[in-house]
Amino acid sequence: MYYIALQKWVKTYNDAHNTDYVLGGIFINECKKTVKEFQHKRTPCIYTQDDLSSFLGQFMRTAIHMYNDDEGEPAPGSLKCQMCDYASLCAFSGFSLQPLESIVEEFEEEYVVRDVDHLEEKVERRIESSED
Repeated sequence: MYYIALQKWVKTYNDAHNTDYVLGGIFINECKKTVKEFQHKRTPCIYTQDDLSSFLGQFMRTAIHMYNDDEGEPAPGSLKCQMCDYASLCAFSGFSLQPLESIVEEFEEEYVVRDVDHLEEKVERRIESSED
């Protein structure tokens, strides 16, 4: 939303001052902080004007729907899915709920089902390290 608003402001400014400023891109700053290390990655995102217009239209429809129906619900979208590591899973299922068995069968070479919840593993490691 900020990028779209900034685009409109730059266009208005350029028209008023006879300049030709162009916005840079959108960057996603990703930080991963663990007990032992810190990692940082900056991912450039390139969207066409059609992508941005589609996003704005969908954003407005979602906002109106949520305002009228007072019901928040998650929804996939082309911009969100481009940045997701699991987009292939959602595309396979047509963005609908599928039985776990069919997903595991289709993606058995790429993904594995955890035996233990990763949050429980974190708690166990924290307890073990505090006992040392």
